[in-house]
Parts: sequence; structure tokens; C-alpha cells
Amino acid sequence: VGTGAAVFTILALIVQWIFSFGDDRTFEAAAFLDWIDYMILGITIIVVAVPEGLPLAVTISLAYSVGKMMEDKNLVRKLAACETMGGATNICSDKTGTLTENRMTVVKLLAGGSIHEEAPTERQPNGLSACLSDAIVLGGVLNSNARLTPAKEGSDMPEVVGSKTEGALLILAHRLGYGIQAVKDTLKVGDVENGAVSADYDFSSDRKRMSRCVNLAKANFEGVIRTEVTAGETGERLYCKGASEIVLGRCSSQLESDGSVAELNEESRTLITDTIDSFARQSLRTIVLAYRDIPSSIVDGTSADNTPLMADADVVESDLVFVCLVGIKDPVRAAVPDAIRQCQRAGITVRMITGDNIVTGVAIAKECGILPADADMNLCCIEGPRFRELSDAQVDEILPTLRVMARSSPTDKYRLVKRLRHHGEVVGVTGDGSNDGPALKEADVGLSMGIAGTEVAKEASDIVILDDNFASIVRAVVWGRSVLANIRKFLQFQLTVNVVALIITFIGAVTDGESPLNAVQLLYVNLIMDSLGALALATEEPNDEILQNKPVGRNIPLLTPCMLRNIAVQSLYQLAVLLVLLYLGTDLFGLVEPAATDYEAYEEYSWHLHTIVYNAFIFCQIANEFNTRRIGNEQDIFAGILRAHLFIAVIVFSVAMQWVIVTFGGVLTKTVPLNATEWFYTVLIGVASIPIGFIVKLFVKLPREFEDPTLKTKAKQSAVAAEEMV
Repeated sequence: VGTGAAVFTILALIVQWIFSFGDDRTFEAAAFLDWIDYMILGITIIVVAVPEGLPLAVTISLAYSVGKMMEDKNLVRKLAACETMGGATNICSDKTGTLTENRMTVVKLLAGGSIHEEAPTERQPNGLSACLSDAIVLGGVLNSNARLTPAKEGSDMPEVVGSKTEGALLILAHRLGYGIQAVKDTLKVGDVENGAVSADYDFSSDRKRMSRCVNLAKANFEGVIRTEVTAGETGERLYCKGASEIVLGRCSSQLESDGSVAELNEESRTLITDTIDSFARQSLRTIVLAYRDIPSSIVDGTSADNTPLMADADVVESDLVFVCLVGIKDPVRAAVPDAIRQCQRAGITVRMITGDNIVTGVAIAKECGILPADADMNLCCIEGPRFRELSDAQVDEILPTLRVMARSSPTDKYRLVKRLRHHGEVVGVTGDGSNDGPALKEADVGLSMGIAGTEVAKEASDIVILDDNFASIVRAVVWGRSVLANIRKFLQFQLTVNVVALIITFIGAVTDGESPLNAVQLLYVNLIMDSLGALALATEEPNDEILQNKPVGRNIPLLTPCMLRNIAVQSLYQLAVLLVLLYLGTDLFGLVEPAATDYEAYEEYSWHLHTIVYNAFIFCQIANEFNTRRIGNEQDIFAGILRAHLFIAVIVFSVAMQWVIVTFGGVLTKTVPLNATEWFYTVLIGVASIPIGFIVKLFVKLPREFEDPTLKTKAKQSAVAAEEMV
């Protein structure tokens, strides 16, 4: 377009030049110097037509947003993720630490056939026998990689370093009056820290449990616990803890209050199962502690240091003795319910992925607002093992209603993200473990946790959530949408400038033999005005309405119906008034047009008229910067203007520079000083574009975005899904 306009402008000027020779003008070789001016003008038109300010606006907007996101606890590792997050249609979030505070506390437990509605302490054991107390402490402390550090000032509870779930069991032992470090030191043999440990079976997302085999003969419990621990035939005892239904399924007996071991009959198993469901419905994470005295039949010989060699984990972790069921409370973060409501209003589907059982997951999801209170669990919830059995086609069928995935593994998360993206969704997914790397990389935006996240997860992610808070993820969405909005604002502004500049230059060249905007003036508009416009519009902070709009799909054009309307209206208005000034300005402002033969007088007259046109053109652009602060149907273009300090500074600087150029530009810019009347009317012409924009937005309402077929289909599916859920 720019090249075509430049070529036609040059041709028009050359034709005018040829027909200018006649009786009053003789041909001279020096006249060919005019061609140089024509070429310069043509090149300038091409430069003006190229929106080189757009990359600058994108860079400024991204850089500004990244800095602001850092203040909102979002560390952006990949710059493009900032804008992509603004288009997110789905957020798949972990539960622990993201939706909840990751501040685990044991609040209830079941042991010895009795339910303790309040966690026992040393002062209030609530009927918990010493035998059970010792077994709970040994199972929770010896089979743990967490540790406690001294309490912070103003708190009476020690700080947890490591797994918060394990920390909850350590704090329970601390409240029961046990010395945590003293219990851990019982495993020390000589200088070997864990010399009494025979084998470790680490926790994994597949196993949902962890175990440690301890040689009781080597461990020294004297003065540490309250009862005597009797070893079995091998002297080895396995301490196991993990997901309640998983560990319970491996138990065949239970520890009684008097220290005896009884068969885990159907009645006892039913009590435990019902209690698990009861705790889960109260949003409690349920953990079962168990142990087993290792018989010689499953010991595969001994190592060089006479340590028994254990059989496979599945063999060792069977026939367990149930010790207790603990209910651990992890409060939902105070800001999360409101943050999720904001996402839902913004058209973003929030899905919770958790390793907890489905009852706990549903309870937390309802507390957060992910699920309505009367949601049908069969439609909106699924467990990992069941999810793995489904084909891709079956998974696609449940995606519109699926909100909670419980007992999930990293591979389940990866598959869910992949299927969502297959259907055109823009997906953000959280992850903190090393195994979450594939899902974080597969997602459009991978969100790792800054506190609980591993280095592997952080390296695989695009944004690091420094405070592990879901509310911070919502802020990432806000700033991502702000980037797109600011880029569109600048694009609307620059396209209006370019369209008007190209057309008025071409028309002036064809009809008048010269452009009303010369090369220096066009370059000033292109390089200075556009750069300042990028700085002013690309640093606008998001308003409160930005989360009330639906997400932008992958296939939506950058230009919206509202933007095209605004560009067309402002361009038509500016062209109309500039052409009036160009052809009627002589009479309107009382200018005297000298004879064309008086070159000096005619040149001064031409400069004066073109300065009026140029000044009106510039003030139209300055006023239009206010219009472009809102690219939709919003009428209040001055909302938040007092907080937009950079925008105000750019406007003030632009006005000051324009006065300097008009008053002192002289030969360089081919301008002459204007009188007060000329200043008043040219500024008024520019300012008039503001009420014109207001009136057009008031009476000509257009859709905010063009329709995206993928999002249209998704909207229908979501509507059906919402009806089915309730």
C-alpha cells in the first residue's frame, strides 16, 4: 500500500511538473532538481506506511508488563508467555499450595477404634494411649525427610522444612511432647546418620505411599518414647504412610490401645473407610500410618554389613498393621474463591488436579468455587485410574464438564493438557514436581511454583509463581490481556495516522502539485509521534473491566470490528477537515494568495497554509490518543487518566514540541508561526475528534471481537456442560 501510494504520488507530481512549463515558465535543466524532492517525498511515504512503531509498542508493552508482573509475584522466564497468558481459556491448577495455603495441621485422627475430633496433645491426650502415641510418632517421624526449625517471632509453632504433609505429622509429635530430633537420632549408629535404616521405599505419584525399614535392634529408643518397642524375628520393622485408601488396602490387622495387634475385621475396616469419607467431605487430607514386623520369609539374604536385603516393595508393603488415620487441614487461601470467580467471569475454565482422593478434591473444589454446591460428581469429577482407562475420544466427551481430577499422576496431567490443546484451547498449567516437566512444556503457558517447585519444574516453565498463590496466576492473566489491549490501542492510533497521512499527501500531490505535509513533517510524525504514542499507549495499566471480557481465541484477527469502526470514523473526520483547510483555508483564515510568478511570496503563502493544515493534523492525532485509550464500545476515555502519568507526560511533551516546531521550525520544517486565532481553531479541530468518537461509540455498537469458530463451538459445549452440572 505504501509503495503504491508513493509511486502514484511521484507520478502525479511529475505530471504536474511537466504541465507546469508554459508561457510563464521556461524549461531549465535545474528544474530536474524538483525530481529529487519528489523522490524524497515518495521514500518518506513508504517509511510512513510501514508501522515500525508496532515492534516498539510490543516490546515496550511486554517489558512494562513483565516488570509489573514481578511486583505481582510473577517471574516471567519467556517473554511471549506474558501475552499468551492473556488468551488463556483453561487453567489446570494443582490443589496443595496453590489453591490452599500449604499450611498442614493434623486436626482429627482415628486410632484404636476411636475417633478424636480434636488432635490430641501432651496436655490433652484425649484418651490416646501411650502405645498408640509412640506408634504414631515413630511412624510419622522416622519415616520422614522433613524437619522442624525454631518458631518465628510471634509464633509458638516451629517452622517446617520439606514436605508440609510430613511436617504436619512432625508438629503432631511435637504437640504430643516428643523431641523430634531425639526420635530421629534413634536411627543414628556411631557416625552414620541413618545407620539403623535397612531400606527406603520412596514416595512417588504412582505409589502414593512411602516406607522405611528400621532395624529396631540397632535403634536406641531408651528415654525417647514411653513404651518398649518389641522387635519381630528379624528385628526389622517397616514404617509405612501414604494415601489413606492405598495404605488401608494393604492392612490386614490393626493396633489396639493396649498395644496388642488384632485382626482388621470388616466392621473395623468399614469404620475406617467411613471416617476417611467423613474427613474428606470436611476438606481434610487423609493419611494412614501403618507398620509391619518383617518376617524372615521375605528377607533375601544379607549384605556385606549384615543388613537384611528386602524383597520387592509390593511384597514388603503388604500385610500391614493399621496404626491410625489422620485428617490434615490445609486451609483454602483467602483470595482464591474471589480469584476463581474472576476467572469464570472472564470466560476461563478452572480445573483442579490433585493427588488427594476424590471426596477431598470435590470438597476443596466446592469451597474454592470451582464446582457449584449441587454439582453432579459423575459428570464433573474423575479419578486418575479411571481417566487412564478412557480412550482419547472418551476423554474428549468429558472435557466440557470435567472440573476435578483426583488421585492423578503427572502423566494424567500431561494427557489432559494435550487433549485440551488439541481442541484449540489456550492452556495454562501449574506444576511443582520434577515429573510435571512434560505437562509444563506441553501447555501454552507452564506455571511453576517458586516456593514448593523443584528446579526441574522451574526450568520447564514459562512463568514462576513466586508465592505459589492462585490469585497471582489471575494477575498474570490480567497483565497478559493488558499487553494485547495496549498493542491494539497503539495499532488503532498508528493506522489512523498512516491512513490520513498517505491519503492527504496523495490528494495534495495530485490536485495541488505538492504535498501539504512535507518530508520532514512526515518523518517527525512517523518517528517522534509514533514512538511517543507507543510509549504512552503501551504502558497503560489494566482497568477493572479487563476480566469481564471473554478470552481471545488463537485465530482471532488483531484488528477488531470496534477498532475498524474507530479507525474509519477518525480517518474520515480528519481527511474531511484537512481537505477543507487545504482548499478553503485561504478564505477561512483570511490569507492572501499571491501570483504564482512571485515565487518568494507564493512560497511563504504556501508554507503558511500548509502549517495550518499540519498543525490541525498533529492535534487530531494528539486528541485521538485519548480516543484510543478505549478500543471497544466504552465511552469513558478519561477513566484512570490521572494514574497514567506517562501518558500525560507524552501528551504535554507532544504539545510543547508542536509549538516549538511551528514557531521555530522555519526552513527546516517549512513552517511559519501562527497567530492566536489560527492556533485556537486548529487545536479546536483536533479536540473535536473526542466528542465525535464518543457519539459514534454511543450510537454505533459493534461486537468486541470477530467470531472464532473454535471458541464458538466451545461456548456451545460449555453452555451444555453448565446445564448438565447443575
